Amino acid sequence: MFKEIKESFSSAVVREVRSHIKTSLCIVRHRTHLHFNHACLKHQVLPKSLCSKPLINSAEGRKLTRKYAFQNLRLRIRSSHCRIKFCKSKLEELCSLSKNLPVNVFEKIEKHLQERQDRLFKKLNAAHWNLLNKMLHGKSRENSLPSSIEKCVINVSKTTLTESQEKVLRLGLNFAIAPRKIPVPQILASVENSLWQVPQS
Repeated sequence: MFKEIKESFSSAVVREVRSHIKTSLCIVRHRTHLHFNHACLKHQVLPKSLCSKPLINSAEGRKLTRKYAFQNLRLRIRSSHCRIKFCKSKLEELCSLSKNLPVNVFEKIEKHLQERQDRLFKKLNAAHWNLLNKMLHGKSRENSLPSSIEKCVINVSKTTLTESQEKVLRLGLNFAIAPRKIPVPQILASVENSLWQVPQS
């Protein structure tokens, strides 16, 4: 599409088309961020980027930190409104685009733009709502998976392992069963034996 525009129109028109598309996509991006931040505020949950450790680890310190984080969330919402307003004013400046281009070319651009806007909205919307669900329920798909390769049990034998056997193997090579009774005499004997080997000063 852009190749066709470059061949038929001046570089100034091409720049105007690119700016029109970029600004329109920015509006979609800011609107999805705005909806997500409003949802976070409504459900009283904080995005990870706004969470921080309290300077003083006390009930009052945690309360102040949370209050400050929600103030930042409200600031984000106001910032999104301002950015949307700025992008809309920029689009109004680019209104001459429809006058400089033939109707069929302008319709092609609008169709291309609509497709990109739809794709971007679906992508961001899905990511935001998945994140919101994780924050609301405190669950993530990753938590159900082993956090490292050491916790994976790969059975290379022909023997079928039971669930309890897999649980034991998943504990790793350093796992040892705790004795029912602490062998105090053996511990003292081994310590005394080691002390005899320490040179006297």
